[in-house]
Amino acid sequence: MFTRTHRDDVVFKHSFLLKGVDRPLPPGHYQVVTDEQLIEELSFPVYRRTSTMMQVPAQSHHASAIEFVVIDPLDLRAAQERDSTISALQERETAPVPGTLASERDPAPARGPNSASDPKTWWGAVTKQLQTILSGGSASRSG
Repeated sequence: MFTRTHRDDVVFKHSFLLKGVDRPLPPGHYQVVTDEQLIEELSFPVYRRTSTMMQVPAQSHHASAIEFVVIDPLDLRAAQERDSTISALQERETAPVPGTLASERDPAPARGPNSASDPKTWWGAVTKQLQTILSGGSASRSG
């Protein structure tokens, strides 16, 4: 029988799990090898997948050790979808919201109500100073 082999590279941005692998795999580039056999009984060429393997870091003390594990292509696709979903959620959390100040997007963790660094209090103080200046009074900071 005639066999052909496909090699594909996949990239994971986050740690992931796959059935058949007993440990979490780190983010990075992975090579996936798929073997297919020609079905000769038909009048046109058709290939049937016989195995799908993924090259992963071996559980070893040597950093360059690798091993091939047999995987299910559907599990690989599900892991890729989870990885892209995590990336999309992280991008959405860090994306700026139109019309907001940088201080409103990334508030300091120590902020509390009525603190000088609270965006609402800060904006109120700025507005008050501007009103004082425009009305001809002296600008003094009030907290």
